[in-house]
Amino acid sequence: MDRTFIDFMNKYNKILSQEYDIDKSELDILYQGLIKNYSKSESKSESKSVCQAILKTGKSAGKQCNKSCTGEYCNKHNKHKAKQAKAPLNEVHNVIIRNNPHINKLWHELTGFVFESRENMHVIGRFNIESKQLRKLIPGDIPLCKQWRFKHES
Repeated sequence: MDRTFIDFMNKYNKILSQEYDIDKSELDILYQGLIKNYSKSESKSESKSVCQAILKTGKSAGKQCNKSCTGEYCNKHNKHKAKQAKAPLNEVHNVIIRNNPHINKLWHELTGFVFESRENMHVIGRFNIESKQLRKLIPGDIPLCKQWRFKHES
């Protein structure tokens, strides 16, 4: 990415943080997620097209076909295009929960969500990396909890 653009986004996040009382680290986390998603989609569009079909049987069940093709699906899966278009898209996240040594609790590093315990895996708050502080869950965190499919107390 262009350094000028990154500097601009850092300044923008700082202004948003001050203006709307949002932790800058939370904005940085969201920005990094957007960059990762953009980089993935950009690299896919530049590379050769691959079949988007999800395999349903065999040892590779649940995985993407990934055969090279000219359209969205390879010749084998092109006839199933209508059926697959109707299937709901469930975004799957690779979730890694670790122990945070600053607060001695389990947490999800990408979102900063902190969990009560191994036995009771629901979100109790959010950890700010810069200030090393844990804050309680706020209503604005609930959509992100739902997106990551984390249990939370309303």
